Amino acid sequence: MENTQRVDKLYLTNQAALEAKYGGSGVAKIEQQLAALVTADAQRGLTAQIGFLDQPEGVLPRVTQPDDDKTTKDAFDAWFSTTAPDYVVIVGGSDVVCFQPLANPLHIPGHIESDPDTTVPSDLPYACAASHDLNIGRFVTPSRVIGRLPDYPEEADLDMFLSVLDSASVHTTLDPPDDANSLLVSAERWKAAADTFVSAALGRVPLPRCLGHTRLLRRRPVRHDA
Repeated sequence: MENTQRVDKLYLTNQAALEAKYGGSGVAKIEQQLAALVTADAQRGLTAQIGFLDQPEGVLPRVTQPDDDKTTKDAFDAWFSTTAPDYVVIVGGSDVVCFQPLANPLHIPGHIESDPDTTVPSDLPYACAASHDLNIGRFVTPSRVIGRLPDYPEEADLDMFLSVLDSASVHTTLDPPDDANSLLVSAERWKAAADTFVSAALGRVPLPRCLGHTRLLRRRPVRHDA
């Protein structure tokens, strides 16, 4: 059992899916590049860990089929609860760590303007604490910072994937943008949160405000004349 503890960043992938796609030698190169990512994060002051959804750690569920969206979501949530990361990076495309196939609310059978897609493949549920569901309405309060370093789905281009991982390892943080080219639009009721964001992103507070008044706009009811 690998030791799991609270980390700043968690990399999650499916080792069996990677091996089926790239073979043992390819996976070894991918894992080497992931180790380089963890080292690079340490140099940036971040503790990072690599997790495999198909290899249970303690009581975590094990993903045996990469396209099993429910087990993948359950395992993802268990990893998040165990390590409490500030950031989660999904490693691989949708055939490695599957998207969650949310039911498309715009698909209305028999309606002339219906969206033809019955589902919306999405990473949104991974960003939410709500348990597995196909109803997009269950995932309206994202509380997790989620990203993905993808490879080509259904295509084993190892060189491309390694270059993506390498780019994430060697990137450098840019200087804050010039204030003159920065614009943030907020509301008076969110001033404290906006000031906090501007301080972190641009290094300055308080947030300059425009004079005038704002109000919430409400949709007027549609009038149906007889």
